[in-house]
Amino acid sequence: MNITKETLYDLYIVKGQSMKEISKTFGRCKSGIFKILKRFNISTRTRGVHKRWNYNKKGYKLPKSSITKKIQAKNSENRLILLAKLKQANKAHRRPQNKLEKRVEELLNRIAPNQYKFVGDGKIYIHKFNPDFINCNGQKKIIEVYGDYWHNLPNYKIRDAERLKVYKEYGYETLVLWESDINNNRIESELSKFTRTV
Repeated sequence: MNITKETLYDLYIVKGQSMKEISKTFGRCKSGIFKILKRFNISTRTRGVHKRWNYNKKGYKLPKSSITKKIQAKNSENRLILLAKLKQANKAHRRPQNKLEKRVEELLNRIAPNQYKFVGDGKIYIHKFNPDFINCNGQKKIIEVYGDYWHNLPNYKIRDAERLKVYKEYGYETLVLWESDINNNRIESELSKFTRTV
């Protein structure tokens, strides 16, 4: 049975299946799946993040193993353990703001002060996606900042298409800002249109 790049990407990246699970589905060995992932240039998970992640309604990241069992437990001691692990999981995703995001934040503070907040460091999840900026005045608006190199790769394009689809399903309007436009200051009018309150 032939494995297409799209199918493998969907199973491994989007659905979070392990190489072992995928190998059982296609009747191949685990190392064979690893080689196919490498051939298709699909980035593999490192040993430290090999657990599949599940996202609850509030957007918290949960490993699909012992933690999810603890959600069902009624024992308050287990709930405390769960909360501690949730905090740890969210801290693991925290990353500093990059130059592009800082530039967009400066523009937003000038064009629409106190309307947008940077949440790209893991503060907010919508389904399984972490937006860069979100409106904090009641409007369902998101601003995403895309780097020209990474977000033009096939894997990222598939993931970004799913990201925008999920945001739309949750009722959010999304503006995507590309690195080349940010560096050439071609986004100010676009930002002012998007951030304008109705």
